[in-house]
Amino acid sequence: MKSTARNTLIVGSVTLMFCVTAVGAFVAGANPRSRASILDEVYRGHPIDRLSSLDDRETMRQARVKTAEILEARDDLLSTDQQKDLLGLWTRLKIWDNMWFLGIRIKKNPVDLWTMGDIIFEVRPDFIIETGTDHGGSALYWAATLELLGLEDSRVITFDIADRTAAASEHYLWQKYVEFVHSSSTDPEAVGALAERVEGKSVIVTLDSDHRAHHVLQELRMYGPLVSPGSYLIVEDTNMDGVPVAPAFGPGPTTALNEYLDSGGSALFEQDASREAYILTFNPAGWLRRRTE
Repeated sequence: MKSTARNTLIVGSVTLMFCVTAVGAFVAGANPRSRASILDEVYRGHPIDRLSSLDDRETMRQARVKTAEILEARDDLLSTDQQKDLLGLWTRLKIWDNMWFLGIRIKKNPVDLWTMGDIIFEVRPDFIIETGTDHGGSALYWAATLELLGLEDSRVITFDIADRTAAASEHYLWQKYVEFVHSSSTDPEAVGALAERVEGKSVIVTLDSDHRAHHVLQELRMYGPLVSPGSYLIVEDTNMDGVPVAPAFGPGPTTALNEYLDSGGSALFEQDASREAYILTFNPAGWLRRRTE
């Protein structure tokens, strides 16, 4: 069974490499590091106004203005219209909604999976905490990455209010690495117990549960302190109310992210533009690196 899983992982890696190569061709030779430098200036130089409410239309407008500034900062490398087409393509075609990993549904952008793999390789975490398990495809992917890196003592802890993990839990990688918590990601007792367990450990957190702004903001405040210095907190699907690829949705992750950073979160985290080097991300401005000072 291990041999079959490893062969599948190799095929998956080749597929991801193809996706990244395709994006690289689309960008037509743009320099990722130069793009990252431009975005760093935008993130530092354009603070948004303090948000009075997460529910009003002005809040949604500010989220979209912020994302527009990020797109405009890349304009000399790729036009804003091209960027929007690229970011919207996967959403319109629902490619992300028809993906599988080791036979399990995984609703992710493959380029973001590639980037997350890079982060796991660099951080070598003791724990990967995920909110929003769904069918378990992404938790299984994190587990497979830990296996490939030989991080056999590391664990994936994933939260969801619904248990759809019956198929995923049959995989040996799940049984070896994954712990499913059948609970709200913002349950105080569950998060409190988790905080005690991961204290002093190397921790990555990725947020992909309820995308409404109030919930995401609560997750940011609860899970932010759990992330170890130099590691990452990923706010997923900031393209929903930021770009937006879902114009009827909001306020959502981008709104919550801006409020979190503007109300003190920037003391803990900086937005790492280098994680958007391939442009095709569902998490624009959502790759947060925990400060080391």
